[in-house]
Amino acid sequence: MNTYFAADYKKDASFVTYLAKLLKTDEAILKSTPSLRMDWEIRAGTTSRLQSAYGAQKVATGDPLPESRTVNRALYEEAVGHKP
Repeated sequence: MNTYFAADYKKDASFVTYLAKLLKTDEAILKSTPSLRMDWEIRAGTTSRLQSAYGAQKVATGDPLPESRTVNRALYEEAVGHKP
């Protein structure tokens, strides 16, 4: 399951400003990149790779967190019919 932000969110200047601040990045960079997509099924190692990339671009500070603290698979599992 892939989820995108509503409509063409990059046409909403106030949302782009909000998202750029939230992501700690420049609005011009956010506008020049492909639209963000959220993947409900976060595969093993995804958060480690993302944290590494964010650190390399200096948009995240601090020590990386383990996947057990960054991913809660409950919503995804419920959405695809997995039983606890």
